[in-house]
Amino acid sequence: MPGIPNIIKNFLTGPNIRTRIIVRYTIIILISVFTVVSVLYFYIAKITEDEINDYSNIIINQISKNIDNDFNNLDALLNSIYNYNSRESLLESNDRLTSYQLLQMADKALEIIRNILFLRNDIVSVTIYSLKNHYVYERNKDGDYTFESSDRFLNAAWYQRLMYSDTSLYTEKSGPGSDPDLLKVYKKVKGSDLKKDVGIIQVDLNYRQMKEAFDEVKYVHQGRIIILSSSGEIIYDTEEARAGYSDYQSLNRIQLPKSGIAEVNFHHNRFFVKKYYQEKTGWNILYLTSVDSVYRVVKNIKKISGITALLLIVVLTYLNRKFAASFSKPLEQITLHFKKIENGKLIPFQSDYPHQDEIAKLITGMNSMVEKINYLIESEYRTQLMLKDTQLNALIAQINPHFLYNVLENISGIGYANGIPELVLINENLIDLLKYCINFEKPEVPLRLELESLKKYIQIENARFGNSIELQVKISPALLELNILKFTLQPLVENAILHGLAPKLYRGCIEISAQTVNHILTIFIRDNGVGIDAIKLSQLNYSLENTVNHHGVTDKKHHIGIENVNWRLKLFYGREYGLTYESVPQIGTTVILSIPAVQVVNFELGK
Repeated sequence: MPGIPNIIKNFLTGPNIRTRIIVRYTIIILISVFTVVSVLYFYIAKITEDEINDYSNIIINQISKNIDNDFNNLDALLNSIYNYNSRESLLESNDRLTSYQLLQMADKALEIIRNILFLRNDIVSVTIYSLKNHYVYERNKDGDYTFESSDRFLNAAWYQRLMYSDTSLYTEKSGPGSDPDLLKVYKKVKGSDLKKDVGIIQVDLNYRQMKEAFDEVKYVHQGRIIILSSSGEIIYDTEEARAGYSDYQSLNRIQLPKSGIAEVNFHHNRFFVKKYYQEKTGWNILYLTSVDSVYRVVKNIKKISGITALLLIVVLTYLNRKFAASFSKPLEQITLHFKKIENGKLIPFQSDYPHQDEIAKLITGMNSMVEKINYLIESEYRTQLMLKDTQLNALIAQINPHFLYNVLENISGIGYANGIPELVLINENLIDLLKYCINFEKPEVPLRLELESLKKYIQIENARFGNSIELQVKISPALLELNILKFTLQPLVENAILHGLAPKLYRGCIEISAQTVNHILTIFIRDNGVGIDAIKLSQLNYSLENTVNHHGVTDKKHHIGIENVNWRLKLFYGREYGLTYESVPQIGTTVILSIPAVQVVNFELGK
């Protein structure tokens, strides 16, 4: 079995791109469809639960509203005892009563009970308990009236629970078999200080009438309503009026989540339960909905979703195969063409691919690569030829440099002897320029040496034209140690003098400045000469941009020096570097030279 992971891995990462696309997209389809169906299923289930929650709220609100109305009315009726002046003597007397006083008290109690008893037709009987003298007064609707001195109620279970209850009314149902079925409601009565309990009023309600009111709630056939007292006693159940099951108490202890609905086991079934606490009575009103009935629709939707998902997988798998074929076929053709390129056939890829996507860009890039390779081969060939010519010229120039130095030194001696200082200055500058030019040990020099050589050239020109040409160098010292290809600036300045300042009788200013941005050294050579018109400027910049293609011989008459400098810069540094011209007629011209910003290390000028 250890070979199975390798088989799967090879299947997923094999050499056949069509197979990989089909497999991977099939996995994506399966995951996507499964995710969509699952999300849809859970979304529908969530919506269903929300609808149950909302519907449960409606049902519970109807029930609780009926209960609130009923018990608010009853509470107000029982509070009417505070309107009787005889209440204090009836419930707060500490003395044992004589027979006459007992009759008087019984008469007062009867008046209170009668007014309560006949104000509602569902009241079966009313009982008043005095907590101080322990008298009990009771009457029912049949006219039976009793009163007695008894403290037995103090030991009754309902009394103990009533004293610990924090609700306004405490309720209990009568046990099974009582006739009529009663709901006993107890209310504590405060003394004249409204702080201490001095009595209890008990009202027995006809539970059947109350149940009929509960049964009138609409739509309960879709669920089950259960009402429980605070002790877990069953008050009402739409299915079993007297269930008496112990698990009713578990419903009383349900803690609902934030959604307001819980799922519980009850009578061996699963139910969604919505719970409401009725503050006046301490009752819990619960609405139960069968989970199976709710999810019956959801399960049907799940089946439909499964069939739909299966159809989607079949259709998308078919489309996936078609897509994989349309995608891999041009890639296979490109792969074959690359093999031809590897074998030396540097020809463009001919394709009728109809789209403008990444494959089209790949084809374009491959053809561009072939074109550049062909260009580089041709360019390298021409560069080698040019290097041979340059080396030959260097050898010729170095045949006997000492002979030239000696001749120029003799001319300087003649200038000294005959009192011609201009001749001496020109010769000395010319000697320095000659030494600078014929040093071929290194092609690059620091910018400061190139500028020193340029200053000597300007001195020679000013000796000819009466110091009418001003040279201004505005370059930060930090940039002076950056490298530059030797003998680059002089041809550009010479061109500025000949074509910019010469028409102005060789009078003007040449300014040289520099800056570095993103590791590129840019040098600006500005003159205030006659400038260049727009057409010639456009032609000049076009020829400079395409110097490599034109082999550096665009206009030998006027721009051979510029073209040669541009040609050397592009060959040495790369095609993205070189010269650009800007000009405004009658204002002046600027040459912009760009090269990499690199410092020459341990430079020494050769002898």
